Amino acid sequence: MSGRVMTSRELAHWGPLALDEQYQAPGECGSAHGQAEHVVIVQLQDMPRCQQQWAGRLQDHAQLHGTFSIIPAYMTHHWRWFGNAHDLHLSFAPSFFAELAQRTWTFDAARVELRDDCYDFRDPFLWRLVSALRMEVFLTNIHGSLYVSELSDHVATHLLRYHSTLAEQVKRRLSPHVGQLSFAQLRTVVEYIETHLTESLSLDTLAATVGVDRYWFSKQFHRSTGMPPYQYVIFQRIERAKRLLMHSTHTPAEVAQLVGFADQAHLTRLFRRYVGITPGAFTKSHRYFP
Repeated sequence: MSGRVMTSRELAHWGPLALDEQYQAPGECGSAHGQAEHVVIVQLQDMPRCQQQWAGRLQDHAQLHGTFSIIPAYMTHHWRWFGNAHDLHLSFAPSFFAELAQRTWTFDAARVELRDDCYDFRDPFLWRLVSALRMEVFLTNIHGSLYVSELSDHVATHLLRYHSTLAEQVKRRLSPHVGQLSFAQLRTVVEYIETHLTESLSLDTLAATVGVDRYWFSKQFHRSTGMPPYQYVIFQRIERAKRLLMHSTHTPAEVAQLVGFADQAHLTRLFRRYVGITPGAFTKSHRYFP
């Protein structure tokens, strides 16, 4: 690599997952033989210009905050960036994906691969999972390794369902009476929840955003994300509450209103259940997370 790494910190290494956050000066890097792991790169700031070359394709464009690129294991690739870079690298062992696919859908493990055409794309659900994972490991693992493992499994399962060579087979394998939401439907629902998080969200309302029956929606959402709609909404409210507690001067009572909880007692009860400590204790320990 000819680009100078200004800061690099390995945030976590949990079994099959390694999480590394990097700040780099303009430069380039690449591999003629690829790396031994699947790597998901998340842009944490806008980059005016970046050249990416892999699988015989060349991309020359700006990369925006919140976009993803996937480099499958052993794939030749080359990157060149023309401004300071700040990104997050998630590395997974290929064997982990293979075992997950075989355990979950009984697919032939040898056929499991991440797609080689996934670069500079947005995925709101994946972004929220990765953001929660980054926050969790940066804050010295409030929930512990079990929570990180669960988030890692959710990330890997989502990648298999929507960004792997098995994506279409997964859709066909699922029962037509249960099914799963399409990528476009999932994005629509996730963005709706994010926009209306402070409101009272019902199954009927969420199902209507993608034009399906509330009962099928609940099953499809659970199958697509690994959690029921209610749990996902609570999860997002807790994550937003964390950010407000760390980056603002709002009191817990004000935060409760800003994230959609009925009152401070409601926030405190669920915050303690999911995070393990009260909002006040969290604020004292973790304010000003970058």
